[in-house]
Amino acid sequence: MEEKGKNNTLPAQVKIEQPESTPANNAIIAPYPASLRPCLLLNKHLQRHEIVRAEVSAILQTSSDPSMLVLDAMHGFYPPHSREEDTVFDVNIIRRSCILLLEQLMKTSPVVEPQVREEAMKLAVEWKAKMKVADDNCLEVLGFLQLLASYGLGSCFNEDELRGLLATIDQHRQAPELCRTLGIIDKAPAKLVLNVMQGSFPHIWEKGETGFVAGVMKNYILMLEHLKRVSPQIHPQIKEEAIKLAVEWKVKLTASTMNSLEVLAFLQLLATYELSSSFNGDEILKLFEVVAEYKQALEVCQSLGFLDQIPGKFSEY
Repeated sequence: MEEKGKNNTLPAQVKIEQPESTPANNAIIAPYPASLRPCLLLNKHLQRHEIVRAEVSAILQTSSDPSMLVLDAMHGFYPPHSREEDTVFDVNIIRRSCILLLEQLMKTSPVVEPQVREEAMKLAVEWKAKMKVADDNCLEVLGFLQLLASYGLGSCFNEDELRGLLATIDQHRQAPELCRTLGIIDKAPAKLVLNVMQGSFPHIWEKGETGFVAGVMKNYILMLEHLKRVSPQIHPQIKEEAIKLAVEWKVKLTASTMNSLEVLAFLQLLATYELSSSFNGDEILKLFEVVAEYKQALEVCQSLGFLDQIPGKFSEY
């Protein structure tokens, strides 16, 4: 029985707006299974990505079974056909819609019932069998990994294989969070974390949206903190690659208004990969003034060996 006030459908304002509810549009959608329609109709609004995310998040939070609602829409990830009424659906748009739903589901952190998780596992096995791992099919890999992350299925698949799949999508903004959520950074982690950061940085600098950057930086910080715990020694060759990334990052930091979370992530990179000797000490000290509010700043400062140079700065923590 559904709780009062809860629902299990994507409402009209998210699925399709009145001006778009035309006979032609309805004819296009009609041949598809009911479970696929919410996902298909979302693609009309992908140009309003942030608005759609907020709307989907609100819907999932009010649903009596958000994990089942999203799972029903996932069957459209590999659509039965792509042409109807002389209109061609872009399968990639459909897949991006599915990935958006999975991302928002993971953010709401619902309790996934055993039977729903079992159904998600069956779907994941189907997707894995159909998946083509290639540069032009990166959305298939991204969708598969996001499905595992959203339904807590990472431990059901081979870790080395998942790590290999992650390497093919490390340029996507979701890579850092997937890497952390799936728990696949414990073997050769220093190289993997560096690859994920190198792959996703161009998207951060292009996008430049405050909310987007903050979300990615939080994941960077968590990954780097975990890496420092599990792999305190960094291979010299990997350290050289990390220095190149840090130098480029430092230029970007000084060329723009500093985001405190981004500065903290940068300092965490220096601490984790032991790069402080490659940068001017006075400049690093100035950066700590930007991040003094964060509880992690004390540990990072200590790791970099600057704690005695700024006495009292972090005493409140």
